[in-house]
Amino acid sequence: MRTIARSALVFSLVSSAGFAQSAVLSLGSASGAPGSSISLDLSLLSNQNSIASAQWTMSYWPVDIAAISVVAGPAATSGGKSVYCAGGVGALKCILAGFTSGVLGNGVVAHVTVQLAPTTTDAVSTVGLTNLLGASPDSAAVPIQGQAAVIHIAQPPSLSGIACTPPNVATPGVAACTLALSGPVKGSMTFVLSSASASISVPASVTVPAGATSAKFSVTASAVKATTLAPVTATLGAQTFSTTIVLSPPGVAVSAAAVVNAANYANGPVAPGEIVTIVGSGVGPPDGAGLQLQSGKVATTLAETRVLFDGVPAPLLYVRSDQINTVAPYGVAGRASTQLEVEHLGVRSQALTIPVGAASPGIFTLNASGEGQGAILNQDTSVNSAANPAAPGSVVVIYATGAGQFRPSAADGSIIGGAISALPKPVSPASVWIGGTQVEVLYAGAAPGLVAGVLQVNARIPKGISIGPSVPVLLAVGDFKSQAGVTLAVQ
Repeated sequence: MRTIARSALVFSLVSSAGFAQSAVLSLGSASGAPGSSISLDLSLLSNQNSIASAQWTMSYWPVDIAAISVVAGPAATSGGKSVYCAGGVGALKCILAGFTSGVLGNGVVAHVTVQLAPTTTDAVSTVGLTNLLGASPDSAAVPIQGQAAVIHIAQPPSLSGIACTPPNVATPGVAACTLALSGPVKGSMTFVLSSASASISVPASVTVPAGATSAKFSVTASAVKATTLAPVTATLGAQTFSTTIVLSPPGVAVSAAAVVNAANYANGPVAPGEIVTIVGSGVGPPDGAGLQLQSGKVATTLAETRVLFDGVPAPLLYVRSDQINTVAPYGVAGRASTQLEVEHLGVRSQALTIPVGAASPGIFTLNASGEGQGAILNQDTSVNSAANPAAPGSVVVIYATGAGQFRPSAADGSIIGGAISALPKPVSPASVWIGGTQVEVLYAGAAPGLVAGVLQVNARIPKGISIGPSVPVLLAVGDFKSQAGVTLAVQ
């Protein structure tokens, strides 16, 4: 599956207030293997040279970091200063002070040793700097800004994907597939191949040789009578990855096989305004085409392709020979089902009967798999990730689809704009859980600058919840809940 083609994310609903900073404490970044020790320098940069002492808290994720120790650096010892630290798991509070009132010079004020946990499976972790404050020689408070360390953890190569060409096979036929790893292997790795479809045959296994990052294999498809989805799965221990090949009957030019939520790939009822992915064969051009605007709305014809819901053309976000991303018209509301047809180059597919539901929420994810790190912005509008976590008490912005009807209603394919107070809101209320705790929702409605059908939810991360690189996030619209397995990073 592929993500929809999306316009730039421009939002003005959350902002972060701050104050002018006169000094910066920055913690250098580094890399290491699980179980290893790495050294980081904590450096001070102050244009005013007015800091005689300082305090800070280093926060970290125990799942990645077993321990942290700190000793004074040359910029501290040369001024007669020492570092004193104490704390529990996940946080270390430090004070830099001395018996003299001299100010600290710019440079390395502390050496930090980080012991990586031997069992960590994360590729990225962070050591945050919070609760920073300095003091001048006359004990006046001096604000300090902190810059966290990003630690890259060298993990063994993992299975990152399977790509088959062509992705849609006119049967009988053959697809050439490539299994890819995240990095080169030291020794060979052999993956077991399988498929739940009786319409294709795959090799029993495929081996990635030493020093390589991929291996190739072929899939042979027998003739099918109807358009069929054939999964191909590779497995090695706990690692598993699947892709899907679309099989079409001989002589069928255009066919639609399945319709799923574009955010979570759930195969279920379609909600009014839901962004959906249609998987099929011959449903668009080989190279793909992204959305176009006509009179300020997303066009319903793209690369000589149309999608019809009960005969009504739908806005098209992306079309390709094996996949279409489109938005279900709001006019399907209240119906038990809708008839979906795909038309390409004047040839129309057989109709699919798709059930219609009031809502079918799904949260978008960064890797477009429907699982893992969510497509979520931090309060400063930066992208949330393990290398850029959100702080407890801050606001995050979550993107989803499948919220159903909005009030006031939005026209199909319209780009959302206007005053924030007048933006369309879902008819059913939206709720959010972070780390298993229901949280405050500051805004839930249409996403400014994006096509009608995208739901934006601004939610506040509560203080006191469990932190980590993969904190679960769940969204509900009315009684309908989003998929499990979506996370955000909190520190």
